[in-house]
Amino acid sequence: MKVQEPKQVSELFINSIAEHLRDLRDKNGISLWQQVHQKNINYFNKNCIGYPWTNHLALVMLVRALNNQDPHSIKCTQVSLHSRFKDLFAYFDLTTMEQWEPDRHMYEYLKKIVLPEHTDHQRYRFFVNYHASLILENQWFTTKLSEQQKTNIKPFLLPITLINKEEFSFSRTIIEKQQAWRKNETDAIVPHYVKIRAEAHLRWNRLNRLRNKYREVVNKITSKTSLPIEFWYDDIDTNLEHQNGERFYFRLWDRSSFVLAHPENYSSDTLGHAKRRTSSYAKEEFFLEFIKAEDVKTGSSVGCEGFWFSDLLCYKVIGKWYAGCPDEEKDIKKQFLLQWGYGDEHNKELYPAPFDAEIGGLLKQGQFVTMNQENAEGVLINVEPLYAAATFGVAAVDILTTTGARANELLQISSTKECIVVANDTSLVPPLKRYILRVVPKGRDTLENYYVSEETIKLLSKIKSLLREHYQQEKIPCVKYRDQRDHLFDSKPYFFQYKHKHFNKKIINICVRFLLHGIVMKTPEGKQVTLKSHLLRHAFATHAVQVEKLPIDVVGALLHQKNLRVTEYYSEPTPSMISQHVHDWLSVTATHLNVSEAILRAPTELQETIKELSTKAGTLTQVTGGICSIDALCPIKFACVGCSAKVPVPEKKNEIEDMKSWAIESKAFFDKKGQILESRKLNEVIRNCNKELQEIESIVGYRKDEKYDPEVRIRTPLASKKLF
Repeated sequence: MKVQEPKQVSELFINSIAEHLRDLRDKNGISLWQQVHQKNINYFNKNCIGYPWTNHLALVMLVRALNNQDPHSIKCTQVSLHSRFKDLFAYFDLTTMEQWEPDRHMYEYLKKIVLPEHTDHQRYRFFVNYHASLILENQWFTTKLSEQQKTNIKPFLLPITLINKEEFSFSRTIIEKQQAWRKNETDAIVPHYVKIRAEAHLRWNRLNRLRNKYREVVNKITSKTSLPIEFWYDDIDTNLEHQNGERFYFRLWDRSSFVLAHPENYSSDTLGHAKRRTSSYAKEEFFLEFIKAEDVKTGSSVGCEGFWFSDLLCYKVIGKWYAGCPDEEKDIKKQFLLQWGYGDEHNKELYPAPFDAEIGGLLKQGQFVTMNQENAEGVLINVEPLYAAATFGVAAVDILTTTGARANELLQISSTKECIVVANDTSLVPPLKRYILRVVPKGRDTLENYYVSEETIKLLSKIKSLLREHYQQEKIPCVKYRDQRDHLFDSKPYFFQYKHKHFNKKIINICVRFLLHGIVMKTPEGKQVTLKSHLLRHAFATHAVQVEKLPIDVVGALLHQKNLRVTEYYSEPTPSMISQHVHDWLSVTATHLNVSEAILRAPTELQETIKELSTKAGTLTQVTGGICSIDALCPIKFACVGCSAKVPVPEKKNEIEDMKSWAIESKAFFDKKGQILESRKLNEVIRNCNKELQEIESIVGYRKDEKYDPEVRIRTPLASKKLF
């Protein structure tokens, strides 16, 4: 945690507020304004000085800071209140805060009588921020100030309002609409939850092989080598019994060789520099041209996938693509992005930039490669930036989908003993290593445990290797934390960094988005969903409660949420789940069973089970088919198959297969006896076994795929016939 040092509040700010405000101090005589983050002071200095509400907004900023709100939340409040005050004071021709009557002016605004062009969201946020600030100010005013201070400060409190937001239907509509849209997005993701993790690993493996083969060919270059070099290798699907796959064909270029091979596209000056290797052509920089993919067995390109990111490079939509882009191309590229769910189709003027990582060398292809895509036969690829983004992306996907962590918690992970704890349990034979990530959850100020598997630690090791090579040093450098709540954290060797810049949530989402681009996930309305860290958190909660049947309080603990009502919202069934349950219900009623008994029995059993529990399940305890990661009372009385808190282990696959065989035999026995309910229970056991076997197969698949090292074949300069 960061140790706060006394700071000097700027003279501009101090001189802009009333004397009674600037003199506010704590019991030790230290100015309270030192508790306000510099970001909020900077916004205030730039935007809020010289208005009738300047002192009132300063006090709101202070009170929220004293309540330990993070600077980002405070800034959102500043922006909302300041912007609406400007609009409303101008509309009503108000010149002082004494003229501001919220029960009249705000009421007419909320009723849409004034400023009809404003959105419901603007009105709702203004009221919520105003009302919340009133509550915080009142608590601070009544409990922290002397009578004399109250007299001095009272003129700068926001005027009280008796408006009840329940009077305005749009407030409920906004919340319901936001929740419905989030649940629809979650609905699109949950069926692909296992696939998302497996696909992330498989794609990283494919890009890692490309990088290795690219480097292998580059290392063969000598002073006598002529470029381009043509080569190919077989990318085999190691998951399939017959090992089908695709053959990838490439050319290796540098700038000079590419320009000289396409003279019709360049000026005589450019050709001269390329031939003499002067100016920007003096440095040898290699890149690939991906020509085509063919089926290894048939030699046909029909149905071959190639690389998932090829269309992003062809359309040149990485980075701030719209800068300098001809107007006739902008709409084409925007439509391409919109069809994948990137951007707002209703905003005709805004051009989305979903792959602008804002850090050089991360995803960005470089000006030469980008500008020359149309001059190439295939797709030009600058490999290293893509590999870097994919490496950060696969680690993020793994951690987000196995822990349900927030992006802000992910970004705290550092290469320190304080953050990564490895414990050896010598009571087991062989001894078991347990891995814990210790970070500070939202709304807390102390470290808490996030339990992860060895697979997660391996992915962090991949990032560490990437950063060691990137910085050309053994240790990861310490960088300044620069996401939300940055006031809490010191500079550390954070894993999620590049070019000496710590990531923020936006960059995490871009890396995840890049790695999983092209996976079709649509809402019930048919709108394509794009993956974001917080959406994966919703999917984690929904999957844990609705699919794995974990209790709400256990899921709340896994998500590090204090308010279980929030957990309930996160884990509500999706529309598709409700539809499926209705279908199952109708199927059950059609069998003329005792429906009441079938429905009421499970919750009763669950309550009895919870009451009976008196022992704890150890974190990462060996259980049937895997290891347990619950650091709490076991929610299902050690019925481990199907529990989402268990991490399946491929080496224990036989245990799940044995349980499945037992369940199949037992089901046949109960079917023969006509005990339908017992048979249905065993159906669930079989389904859980199948699900875990599928998860194990995906783990085995990407582990096997990761070790696959294809042979690269190069066309020698003496060959008279081209390979392609």
